[in-house]
Amino acid sequence: MMSPPLRYFQLLGLVEFYQPKTIVEVGTWNGQHGIDMCRSSLNTHSEDVHYTGYDLYQDGTDALDDIEFNAKSRVTLEDVSESFDELQAEFPSRFTYELIKGDTNKTLTATNADFVFLDGGHSPKTVWNDYEKTIDSKVIVFDDYFKEDKEGKIADIDHQGTNVVVDSLKEKAKWILPSLDRVAGGGTTSLAVIVNEGKSPPNKDILLVPIFIEVKNT
Repeated sequence: MMSPPLRYFQLLGLVEFYQPKTIVEVGTWNGQHGIDMCRSSLNTHSEDVHYTGYDLYQDGTDALDDIEFNAKSRVTLEDVSESFDELQAEFPSRFTYELIKGDTNKTLTATNADFVFLDGGHSPKTVWNDYEKTIDSKVIVFDDYFKEDKEGKIADIDHQGTNVVVDSLKEKAKWILPSLDRVAGGGTTSLAVIVNEGKSPPNKDILLVPIFIEVKNT
């Protein structure tokens, strides 16, 4: 059985700990991480939760995929909206959402949220843009802080936007969470966390490996 990337378990652990009421995700893709984050937050407190998700959705192109190191399939805005509508039906009086289509270099405006997950483009230009537009948020989590693997391989420098931004933030309270997640083509990838308001991440030094139990008929 193939297990999902471990860092997404870490992501939900962060949401459970910080209990955000406003969540912004850059790089919604099929919506699953956003839905998981929102449901986790809704289940940890009794207040309203609002989610804003940014993505190219069906407007993505092969050329942009190459620039931004995107290997995910394209999903339509309408399909993702249906998934969030289902979550809204579960929490009709507490959950609202907005999905914004387009390049965040053009669509993302200054945002101050409780919790931000940056998982969009990987070029330094795009990661800088996404960070600077969310810089005043309480907790900012970057996906894809790349490290070398045992063979010394790592993602191409043009795609190390998270590394460039996070490494430059000398005065910030920041952590690189431990991870064994592999990258296609070589290297490993981790979550990087910036905390502007609140306690340090509870899982900053812990590498949790989930146990999957497969039940077989005898």
